[in-house]
Formats: sequence, structure tokens, C-alpha cells
Amino acid sequence: MSDSGSLENKVAVVTGSARGVGLAIALDLASEGCKIVVADRTDEAFTLPGTIYTSVEAIEKMGGTAIPVRVDLRSEEQIVELKRKTLEAFGTVDIIVNNAGITYGAKVWDLPTERWDLVMSVNVRGTFLVCKHFLPVLIEKHSGSVINLSSPSGRGPHPNRSVYSASKAAVDYFTLSLAEEVRDYNIAVNCIAPSGGIDTEGNRHLFPDPSVWEQWEPREHFALAVSWLAKQTADSFTGQLVYSRPLIAQYGLCKKWCCSALGREPYICGPLSVDWQSNLSCKPPSSEDQFK
Repeated sequence: MSDSGSLENKVAVVTGSARGVGLAIALDLASEGCKIVVADRTDEAFTLPGTIYTSVEAIEKMGGTAIPVRVDLRSEEQIVELKRKTLEAFGTVDIIVNNAGITYGAKVWDLPTERWDLVMSVNVRGTFLVCKHFLPVLIEKHSGSVINLSSPSGRGPHPNRSVYSASKAAVDYFTLSLAEEVRDYNIAVNCIAPSGGIDTEGNRHLFPDPSVWEQWEPREHFALAVSWLAKQTADSFTGQLVYSRPLIAQYGLCKKWCCSALGREPYICGPLSVDWQSNLSCKPPSSEDQFK
């Protein structure tokens, strides 16, 4: 399995990259030389900070190249326009990161039907549509990488999150089938979930108790695993449902003690036990040097 592929001058489309995990992924890919398409519906700040324009500014500030594209993943027409603008700006695409997603918590009998439809339309249908419209470019090139984002909620029981769990389980199995469909075109397709919570503005808004924040994975840490997956081919690593911290530990992407302590051969495909996840605690870094 390769971890030495270069991302220099590759073009990456990252959905949901106005803030949070998506922004961290975009920044890490940009640090490796990728040109970034910041694809998100947030073009004006509300509730939480961050827009497609502030993300582009952050990438350009570090010397990277990026364009902002407003897109609502519920609209196939806007996804087609996202593809057009990507090809117009950069001429091609190499990496697709389906990061955008929404959640809703309620017991099944209290869950409004329109909320079920909304979560499914973004998390599942949106992921499908982005792949549907961008994959022909990768197929023609016989190269590329698709990274879909999942969740522990899709790989085990999470009461009160039935619609989110169902959507992420669907993304997992969509990934497995898609990986086989495009294997002969040398396109890697993988699905990654965090090993627990990720420290983002959104999660802090949903869970305002600071005592739990230090147990979460830093978003910059999670992004290391996504960038590693972006370098893979169908021959090196594809059709895998992975968790971030075990993957990072196995391939030495983070040198901090808490990752090293996981060992060199952890279980990286399929669900992990809740008890195993609860023992993971990688403190937020004081500098980028602690990761790389």
C-alpha cells in the first residue's frame, strides 16, 4: 500500500468545505500541492463562522490555489454546474471528497418525515450525484480517488440518530459497490469515519459541554487520513471502510504518542467496538509539527 504518491497540481473537489472538517481537509490537501474547489452552500456567514470565500482566503494565505463554488447538494443542476466550473477553472479533476452532510436527532416516532428526506437527500443522494457527474472525468483519465465520509453512527447502534445512521450506512455500502465498478479504471474509492467525535465549530455548537471537547479528534488530525487516501490507486488501497485514528496509526501519519500506542497493525476495516473507541484520546496539538 502506497503512501508516497504526490498530490502536486492535482485538483480536488471538497464538498462542505466552508468550515469544520471540510475546511481542514481542503487545507491539508492544499498543503500537499492540490488545487482546491471549495464546494459548499454557505456563501454568507450564519450561526457559525466560515463561508466558501473565507475558506479560499485561508488556502490562498498559505500559498495554495482555490476557487469558491456555491452548491446545494440537493440540486442535481447545481452539481452539474459545479462540475462545469471546476473544469472551466482547472481543466480536470483528480480527487473527490464527499464530506458535506447533515444530521438530525429524534426518536423514530418523533422524526418528521421531511427531516428524514432532507438528511437522505444531502448525505446519500448528494454523494451519489457528485460521483455520478464527476466520475466520467476520472474514468477517462484512468486515475483518481474518491473519498466518502461516514460515521460510527452508520456502523453501530446510535439511538435517536436513526436517519443519520441509515444515511451513513448507505454511504458505506455505496462505497463498496462503487469501488468494484471503477476498479478497472484505476480509481480508488474508500470511505472514512472518525474514530469518535471531531472537534469542529458545529460539534461544539451541538455539544456545548467543554469537558467532552478534549476527547474529540482534532479536525487537522482527521484530515491527515483523508490526504493519505487521496494518494491511493485501485492497486494500492480501495474498497475499504476505515476509521481515522487506526489508519493514521498503521501508516505512521501522526507521530504523537497516542497514535503510536495504537500499534502498527490495528483493525482498520469495519466497525470498531464502542469500548475501543472510548479509549482513544488524542489531545489537540500545540503546533502542526506534532502531526507530521
